[in-house]
Amino acid sequence: MKIKIKILLTGKNGQLAKTIVSHLKKDYKFISYSKQRLDITKKNEIEKYVKIHKPRFLINTAAYNDVEKSEKKDLQSKKVNCLGVKNLKEICFENNVFLIHFSTDYVFDGKQNMPYKELLKPKPINKYGKSKLDGEKILLSSKKLNFIILRLSWVYSNLGKNFLTKIVKQIKKNNNLNVVSDQFGIPTSTGFVVFYLNKILKEIIKGEKFEKIYHLTPNGNTTWYGFSKMILKFLKKNSNTRFTKINILPTTSNFKGKALRPLYSVMSSKKIQKKLNNSFHDWKFYFRKHCIDK
Repeated sequence: MKIKIKILLTGKNGQLAKTIVSHLKKDYKFISYSKQRLDITKKNEIEKYVKIHKPRFLINTAAYNDVEKSEKKDLQSKKVNCLGVKNLKEICFENNVFLIHFSTDYVFDGKQNMPYKELLKPKPINKYGKSKLDGEKILLSSKKLNFIILRLSWVYSNLGKNFLTKIVKQIKKNNNLNVVSDQFGIPTSTGFVVFYLNKILKEIIKGEKFEKIYHLTPNGNTTWYGFSKMILKFLKKNSNTRFTKINILPTTSNFKGKALRPLYSVMSSKKIQKKLNNSFHDWKFYFRKHCIDK
């Protein structure tokens, strides 16, 4: 019987962690912990579980990712997204564990009109993005290349609270919606992320070397308005309910009293596509493949 490689997984209750375990549990032995059991801001807790389980990989999905609350709870976002990452970096370095860490498109200011590449200098415009960038910098300063940073964008699934589930909930309540049409990004399903995460894991296990940071998103882009229209179209086609009275109307961003958001946070994933020798599809392909239950 083949011995499965051990992976320590943080943030087990999040949508990404749940998808990782459900899709990859046949291939790997996951030891998953929620923040109640493994708080990454407490170095001794990370060290304890790494010493007990001796994993080959540590996949960190734990993060403080509430953009609005980060403006008011700046210290909390810094604690999780910076101190937590520092702790993970040090423990993984000391115990020869390979760290996979996820970051965000919100490290960019959104002021250009072409996809951001990995080498472009980040310039976040909100405190959430700043805390995630500071976490990246902590890892990038490491003397040892035992980690990889994967930047994601507009992550969704049919689990938990995210843009997809919120829009579906409103549509099923027969509520009309006003959705912003001036913020551009790439909806990225957790199914897409996990499919290519598995390919990355397999390459690392074979001894393949990766650079420090990659963008992991499908091709194409849309607005939140365009995404919501796609969701409604899917529901109309795949549900017994017609949703004929639902109207989704475009609106412009209003940041008054709210955290600023980049108006264009589209990232280029050509680098990882070339590395994996895989051509990605448009985001709509993965939406149809991994989207909501009927």
